[in-house]
Amino acid sequence: FTVSAYPDKIIYQWVTGMELDNDYFILEVSYDGLNWTPLTKVDGAGNSTSTLHYNYESEALDYIKYVRLKQVDFDGKFSYSNIKLVDTESDISIYPNQNGFSFSLSTASNINVISMGGDLVKQFKMPPGYYEVSCNDLSSGLYFVVINEQKFRIYVK
Repeated sequence: FTVSAYPDKIIYQWVTGMELDNDYFILEVSYDGLNWTPLTKVDGAGNSTSTLHYNYESEALDYIKYVRLKQVDFDGKFSYSNIKLVDTESDISIYPNQNGFSFSLSTASNINVISMGGDLVKQFKMPPGYYEVSCNDLSSGLYFVVINEQKFRIYVK
């Protein structure tokens, strides 16, 4: 599942290697990564042993900051993709994961994790690349991740 953001549009693409009882997909969007709204429904193939390519294009809207893909079976069972960040202006991608958050950088960056009370709880410098940061040692709640002066919000469960 990939998301490509442009100033005027967002392109969502995903591939399935096979499908078993796949009824449909729902693209869900969020401004805060906590509250989700369906954007569109795309029919699945049902049962297929072939590689299938799906895509959807939407207008670039300010309220779309995070996106995830929900896959729903005919019996109502469902699963979610990883959450993707949608940002048309940043060279930084950050999104929550099960243990904390993941991010990718195009340049070396300073990363600070700050509590709602303003306390610095994590700090590190990373070269360009993709990283996963565990927040299992933090209390549940909202935190700010500051990367090169850009501020992102994450919620730790």
